[in-house]
Amino acid sequence: MDSKSKEEDPAYMQKRVVYQAIEVSLLLVGAFIFYDIINFFRPMLLKLLNNNKYTFHSLRFFLHILFIFTLDLILRSIFAFAFKIPI
Repeated sequence: MDSKSKEEDPAYMQKRVVYQAIEVSLLLVGAFIFYDIINFFRPMLLKLLNNNKYTFHSLRFFLHILFIFTLDLILRSIFAFAFKIPI
């Protein structure tokens, strides 16, 4: 079965849509969990940054983006392996 006939197969497409929905759901859950972790450590981070809130917000934004991209890469590699397709 070549890649063109796989894309036309309804069962394959349905399975792929389900996996993409799972990937997006896990990405959103991971983002919210990471946001809660950052808020939990907020007092310690602010103390570490000498109460500089601008630096804290910049660091939080940067870490959040970095975490989301890393989690997305991990999830894509897991689901690409399931479909045997390149990332």
